[in-house]
Amino acid sequence: MKDLLHLVCLIALVQQCGCASCPPEPASPRIWVSPEANIRGVTFFTRNEVKTRQWVDADSRRMELLAYEVRLLESRTRLASARYVSKNDERVSCVDIYTCTDTLDGEDALSLICHDQRIGWVTALEIQEDAGCVHFEFTREIEAASGKLRRNRYSYTYSSKGGVVPGMSDFYWEVQP
Repeated sequence: MKDLLHLVCLIALVQQCGCASCPPEPASPRIWVSPEANIRGVTFFTRNEVKTRQWVDADSRRMELLAYEVRLLESRTRLASARYVSKNDERVSCVDIYTCTDTLDGEDALSLICHDQRIGWVTALEIQEDAGCVHFEFTREIEAASGKLRRNRYSYTYSSKGGVVPGMSDFYWEVQP
């Protein structure tokens, strides 16, 4: 029963209920996790927080959301992907992948499992499920110093028990004109 009470306190964008486990500061748009909850150490975001996220990257480019998509996998796992672009060139250079968890108010709680922001821009992302693991395969295009275009295909593997680890593939090849 105590865990259920704390779960009620976790819902995003609600006023504090006044129980002893609620934080003393005002409620944040970020979901607060009770110290007694079974999901300690996990930061959750709201869908609105992900969709309105903006930042300036190391190259002084302002990044903003281009596309947001939720996928239901065969295992009933729901994953959300957010693709971010620079306002200057409209090419996807960052992809965040989240697991989606339902909350009592029907809003998704999103937990970041993969933040991919390598050199170049993403031209393809494939998500496949196999034997309890989810594989993310990215393809990026990179302009080499010589002016030639190169592609990089690489992967990550996610499992709910092991988290995200780099996959077995990481290839580069030159694009022929």
